[in-house]
Amino acid sequence: MKFSCTAITALFALTSAAQAALVISNAATKHVTCSSGICTATAKSAMLNTGDLQTLLASGDIEVKTGAGAITIAISAPLAWSSASRLTLTADSSVSVKSTVVVQGAGAVTITSGQGGSNGNFNIYPGASLTFWDDVSSLVINGTSYALVSDIASLAAAIAGNPSGAYALAKEYDAGADGDYLDSPVTAPFSGTFEGLGHTIANLAIMPNDYAGSSVGLFAQNNGMLRDLSLSAATLACDQYTDHAGLIAGQNSGGQNGIAVSGHIICDQKGENDVGGIDGSNAGGMLAHVSANVTLTGRFYVGGLVGKNLGTIDFSSASGTLTGGAFAGGLVGNNSGTISDSHAAVLLAGTKDGEAGGLAGYSTGTIERCYATGNVNAKNIGGGLVGLAWDLNIDSSFATGAVSAIRYAGGLIGQSKFATIANSYATNSASVTAGSFSNVGGLVGNFYGTLASSYSTTAVNGPNTPGGVVGRAIPGATASTTYWDLDTSNVSDPRRGAGNKRDFPGLTGLSDTQLKSGLPSGFDPAIWGQNPSINNGYPYLLANPPPQ
Repeated sequence: MKFSCTAITALFALTSAAQAALVISNAATKHVTCSSGICTATAKSAMLNTGDLQTLLASGDIEVKTGAGAITIAISAPLAWSSASRLTLTADSSVSVKSTVVVQGAGAVTITSGQGGSNGNFNIYPGASLTFWDDVSSLVINGTSYALVSDIASLAAAIAGNPSGAYALAKEYDAGADGDYLDSPVTAPFSGTFEGLGHTIANLAIMPNDYAGSSVGLFAQNNGMLRDLSLSAATLACDQYTDHAGLIAGQNSGGQNGIAVSGHIICDQKGENDVGGIDGSNAGGMLAHVSANVTLTGRFYVGGLVGKNLGTIDFSSASGTLTGGAFAGGLVGNNSGTISDSHAAVLLAGTKDGEAGGLAGYSTGTIERCYATGNVNAKNIGGGLVGLAWDLNIDSSFATGAVSAIRYAGGLIGQSKFATIANSYATNSASVTAGSFSNVGGLVGNFYGTLASSYSTTAVNGPNTPGGVVGRAIPGATASTTYWDLDTSNVSDPRRGAGNKRDFPGLTGLSDTQLKSGLPSGFDPAIWGQNPSINNGYPYLLANPPPQ
């Protein structure tokens, strides 16, 4: 699987702290004993030279094993061999490929992580890959044999014959020569495992015609597991019959891990719903360590990563530009699932009537440890993190992008209905441009729900009286230990935490100096930190620090 920067940092920290690895690198072999085709670590920190390993592979099969306290195996330097020998990597925990590994002949690879159990993973890091020159080579990962394919046509044909099989992309592939696909390249619903082995498919172009299916992507429908694959310079243009569109899958109910895409998507015709950079609809599936950098035009439920999410999204991100689309979000257009440890840096420009948010346009469910940095320009309701939050739990999250809307605008949420917001903040600007019902607040434009242990430095502007924290508080809304900056907010009246109601309980104005001089009363130091060199001196979330 590929990893986001946050996950990679954590992995390196664990590796550094434990130093319990057998590393295959350019360094001299140390604490490794090789005998009878087996090389075993003899110390907690062991090194096997790539040149030594290549010499051994020239003569026969080689198994590299952990032992003596070394529990992981990592390949950190280029490795290649041209013989028919099999390289077997057997680890008590994870096996990681952090460089290029090339099987140049009819050789083979076997990976056994966690001794074949659940305590380890096979990881392919960004920029790394496992390449086979010959599709008849053998690849076995944790007991499963993978059929190697070198192009999209071979993959589609193999899945059509056995939708539940295990397949791996043997090498890089340029789909430019394929021309335009008039339907999803893989039309059969997929329920097996596809391992991209760190490779990239370039220049994929999907241009459905009126006879294409309603779900469009590289995979029309994924019910299995997709891993370690990139798409670069991909193009997707929907037709009027498309209901779910994404560069990886039209609909996903399976798993995706270590997926990255870049390209252009145009899906703004009548009838087009659920459009995302990765998936049109994540219908109960799980996405982890996936990312999209796309220019996207959509119509309804449009997200930089996923159009509609009913499943789980972890450690994922989106960047680029999103234009048009009711219910538009930098990461997800419509979220009814769980989003955690994820972020978006998408410019949302000129969205249609509906909700728009830097992370999610409309959201129920849960959002935790997330952030959004993209600007939001909404025709109706706009929020730095979420446009419309309905029965949504938000925790340990923040937004920094500028927000502009016509009806409701909030630095964090445009409109809150039954939302619970805790340990969150906004440091941006928010404004509404017209309308007798226009409301703007540092955190929430139109507010019904609960607020706790949060703050705003957002500069607010609007035709009605702005609020330092909320524009309009609906009867029944509650707040506690929530603050706004009297100096940066354009709301210097300490009685105007809520624009429509003076002295709203639980909302307190502080000077800029006060906000930077120590954690406000009620902020848990186990959750919040403060440092002059982090977040411009304002309180920040220990578990979700701002990007540096």
